[in-house]
Amino acid sequence: MYALLFDPSAGAAGDMIMASLLDLGADPAVVRQAVESVGCRLEVTREERSHIMATRAKVISDRRYRSLDEAVSILQGSSLEGKALENAFGSLNILAEAESRVHGVAKAEARFHEIGALDALADIAGSCAALQNLTAERVFSRPVSVGGGYVQSAHGLLSVPG
Repeated sequence: MYALLFDPSAGAAGDMIMASLLDLGADPAVVRQAVESVGCRLEVTREERSHIMATRAKVISDRRYRSLDEAVSILQGSSLEGKALENAFGSLNILAEAESRVHGVAKAEARFHEIGALDALADIAGSCAALQNLTAERVFSRPVSVGGGYVQSAHGLLSVPG
């Protein structure tokens, strides 16, 4: 058994998390099955950037989900099991809680905007499957660098961090 340490000094995106877990040895077939079971396609390639090789995971989908119930239903129908499914539901719950607080509505009424693309749910499913496949005993993370400035969103121009 071993522990994992994430160091998201340049931020954290679902596809980057999934790619890093693949780089650490997660079974690509397991990750692909998880991504495809939520209705997306996964392309995994090796790329060189500034003479450094890394895995790139690209989730492809043009579908969306809008509500927590819809996302839960998609995950329940997925190939995820055990701790991977538990972690996926936990991640989704955190996102729904954040949306409900921002909009001042109950969690069940929260609507997903930028994170409502199905590829975001596939990033969660693939990352949770990869993590379970690696059998890490513990996972630690340094603080996520959130940057600064402004970003255009469904709610207009927002400061970063929001």
